[in-house]
Amino acid sequence: MSTEQYQLVESSIGQMERCGSRFTENFAREMDQMSASPSVVPSLLQIDPFEFLHLARDRYRALAACDIGSAPSLLPDAEQFNLTANAMLSAMAKTLGPDLNPGTREAWISALRLIAGRASAAALA
Repeated sequence: MSTEQYQLVESSIGQMERCGSRFTENFAREMDQMSASPSVVPSLLQIDPFEFLHLARDRYRALAACDIGSAPSLLPDAEQFNLTANAMLSAMAKTLGPDLNPGTREAWISALRLIAGRASAAALA
């Protein structure tokens, strides 16, 4: 992980925390919309969006440093992770609107892809 990508991920968490309930409401709305899709199994988990942001950042940092043992797990299955990651990205875009730096979105996408890729590899092992 580049330092610049990590800084973008880290600063976006601060932005979301400053937005507080607006981000939480957007996240809940996105999760509801995605869970309502007929192709998606409804979520049985209640996911705190800020906890997900922090755990994703910590897992990304650990995986990028090849410190897999200290990488916290995020969600029990890939479908739930993908649903939550997409809801987070959409909520972030709706919360920040034009203030969302495209580089921040790309940094999060890279982080989430790394997390998902490592989880898939671990599941196959």
